[in-house]
Amino acid sequence: MDLLSTTLFGLVLGGLPGGPCTGDCNGDGRVVINELVRGVNISLGRATLDTCAGFDTDASGTVTIPELVRAVGDARFGCGVRPPTPTPTVPPTATAQAGTPTPDGLLFDGDVVDLVPHGEGDQLIYRVTRSGQSGSSTETRTVVDQVGVVFYVETREGRKHEEEEFLDRATELVLRATDDLDDDVETRCEPPLVQLEMPLFAGDEFSTTASCTLRTIPGGVFLGSVPQSNFVVAEDLVPSLTVPAGTYENVVRLTSRFLFQGGEELNETWLAPGIGIIRQVQTTDVITITRELTDGTIAGESVRR
Repeated sequence: MDLLSTTLFGLVLGGLPGGPCTGDCNGDGRVVINELVRGVNISLGRATLDTCAGFDTDASGTVTIPELVRAVGDARFGCGVRPPTPTPTVPPTATAQAGTPTPDGLLFDGDVVDLVPHGEGDQLIYRVTRSGQSGSSTETRTVVDQVGVVFYVETREGRKHEEEEFLDRATELVLRATDDLDDDVETRCEPPLVQLEMPLFAGDEFSTTASCTLRTIPGGVFLGSVPQSNFVVAEDLVPSLTVPAGTYENVVRLTSRFLFQGGEELNETWLAPGIGIIRQVQTTDVITITRELTDGTIAGESVRR
C-alpha cells in the first residue's frame, strides 16, 4: 500500500472532519473502508471517476486530497457531522473533581480485574454526548467471551459495532486488537497497547509505540499498516464522583494521549474499583465526546449506586 493510502487509513483510526457527505459511492448515507480505497485508487489514476462520482464534490473531474480527507471525516463521524472546535466543559449532571493522591501516592493496590472486572456477560451502559450536537446516544459495552487471560469486549452505539481483544496479565492490561464489525476491518497492534499497570501510584507513566496492521474480516487481506502510540498517566484519586448511575468513591483518574498518523486524541478517564470506567472525556481538535455510566451489571449485580 502506498503512502497516500496508508496515511488515509491512519486518519480513519483517529478521524478528521470535512464538509458535506463525500465518498458515498452507493448512496446509502455512509462511507466505509472499501469506498475510501476506491477514492484513493481514483486519485492515483488506478480507477476512473465513474466508479465513485461521490468523491468529486467540486465537479473538477478528479479526486483531490481535500476530498479524500473529507471522506475520511464522514467515515469516522458520519456524513454531514461537522462539530465546532470544542471548549471542554464538565456537564452539569456530573460532579467531577480533581482529587489528591493518598499520602504515600498509592491510588490502587490490586490486580487489573479488581479495578476493571471483565467476567463473561458483564455489561456497562453509557450515555454519550458530543460537542456541537444536541441530544445523546446510548453505548453498550459487553464482555462477550473470556478464554483464560484473554477477553473480548463488544461495543455498540448506533451503527458503530466493534469488538476489542484484551489481555489481562494480572498486573498489566493490554489491548491487542480492535475489530470494526461494521466495516469488516481488523486493526492489530504489535506490541499490544498498554492500558493499565498495577499497582497504580500517582504520577506513574506507561506508554507503547506500536505498528498496527489493518486486514479485512473475514479473509485477512492486508490493507496497510500505521504507527500508533499511547501515553498514560495515573493522576490522582477522586474522593467522590457522581454520574447518572450514582455516586462512586475512591475513583482513580487517568489521562492519556493517543497519537496516530495524522492527529492525536486526548482522554480523561475515571475508574471506580470493581466497576471500571464510569466516566470518560475523549477530545480531538474537532470534537469532545463524553461517556457517563447510566446502568449495567457486574457478576449479575447492578452497578447503580
